[in-house]
Amino acid sequence: MVRPMENAVAIVTGGLRGLGKAMALGLLRAGHPVVAVGHIADDVAPMLAEAGADAARLTCLVLDLLEPAAREALVVAAERVGPVGVLVNNAGLTFTYFDPKRFVDGPK
Repeated sequence: MVRPMENAVAIVTGGLRGLGKAMALGLLRAGHPVVAVGHIADDVAPMLAEAGADAARLTCLVLDLLEPAAREALVVAAERVGPVGVLVNNAGLTFTYFDPKRFVDGPK
């Protein structure tokens, strides 16, 4: 019997550090091919090292998901790996990108 999610590609945004990294590694160790996305290039090498033997099924991408072209690139890259069946939307929005007053005063 084949379980439907057995070979499903998992996309984990915010997947190169913190809780996202932990979730990406857990999914990887559970047998899923994983596409882990982060925005800091220096996070890739430690992620691959921690994945160890499972790194062959891990794709690490460095993208700014605030950009529409980056979101499209993520989808294209994930579809190259296989059918996507899992999305962990863990990417955080920080106020390093937006002025918090925007949410009080509205867009300018």
